[in-house]
Amino acid sequence: MLSYKMPNSLPTGSGLLMKSGPARESGGTLYSNLADGKAIPVFPAVVSATGSRDFCLVTVLGNPVLSKVMVPHRSFVISHTPLNGEVVFIGNLTFGEGPLPRANIAWASASGHATTLGRDPRVCSSADARLNSGCRPASPSIPSVRHRGTISRVHPSGRFSEIIEDGTGRPYFAHRTAFRTAPMVSGARVTFRECPNPRGPAATDVHSSN
Repeated sequence: MLSYKMPNSLPTGSGLLMKSGPARESGGTLYSNLADGKAIPVFPAVVSATGSRDFCLVTVLGNPVLSKVMVPHRSFVISHTPLNGEVVFIGNLTFGEGPLPRANIAWASASGHATTLGRDPRVCSSADARLNSGCRPASPSIPSVRHRGTISRVHPSGRFSEIIEDGTGRPYFAHRTAFRTAPMVSGARVTFRECPNPRGPAATDVHSSN
């Protein structure tokens, strides 16, 4: 029996995708890019074959049409060797270029996005916390320095926003779960702590600035 949870965020080569709602396709979840507003469906899948050193085959959960999808190893955002039975997340599917649909971007459950039976999804490693704003690290890892800035824009879904830091102009990604006393509205003045993220700066513990 498999148990998993779609993450709040997924890294890409140039930023983050944020969960924004269900997709039209069965089994899919829409993820939006804050920078350009474009959304793609992402699917949970189980690795069914790993015979090739160049790609693996997966079966999408909840979508019988996608019972066999090819995932090139180079499609994984974080370098990974898939294992049979592992839960992965795939997106940017293309059709008609071969005998099977192909995923052009993928994320491994080893990066901390899958929830396994018997594990408390609220407690995770520091690596999980950097990629998934919905979990809390098992040990404190948030820097004590507070930053000040202004919310420059809020995604139409209301799930995440961007904060521009005072003085540096540095943009910070901020998921709605990071907000404490501050309203998530454009133009609001806030203070926040930086949450380390391998794909770019993110804000946490966001409060109104007096």
